Amino acid sequence: GCRRIAFLTGRVSHSSEARLQGYRRALAEAGLEMRDAWIRCGEYREAFGYEAASALIAADEVDAIFAAAMPVAAGTMRAVQERAASGLPVPPVLSFDELQPTEDAWMPPLMIRQPAHELGVTAIGLLFERLRERQSGARRPNRTILLAAEVAAYGGARAPATGAAVAASPLAPAG
Repeated sequence: GCRRIAFLTGRVSHSSEARLQGYRRALAEAGLEMRDAWIRCGEYREAFGYEAASALIAADEVDAIFAAAMPVAAGTMRAVQERAASGLPVPPVLSFDELQPTEDAWMPPLMIRQPAHELGVTAIGLLFERLRERQSGARRPNRTILLAAEVAAYGGARAPATGAAVAASPLAPAG
């Protein structure tokens, strides 16, 4: 299994901070080393994911990458695919959010899928609740609502075209 896992995310926000705390907790519980150099925060953009992943891969510091935001994951995948095209081994990638595969893109074997429908229904419900509160003059305190996410495999996930060494599911739960 992987032991040196990088974490890439966009600017620090409530959700990215929660994901970072989860990353740190998971590594600690697994008894794995965590280095600040393996944590990269930047713009929620593909370019940031590409640059951060390229640097980590070139330095050969990590053996897996957790890309915690969709655009960051897209850039990470591009960096991995370019590295694989050169015939060099690439680290497995776990993405947060579901990327839309393209014809020639290699997709990570695993993703954390959020319940998109439930998120939308909950958001609309909260919006209507706020509107009713405005009309009545009453206001409930803010609250946090957590929805369950799942670790899932991409359908049809495949290794980069060169067949470079990519572990199929090194981060997958046992069983």
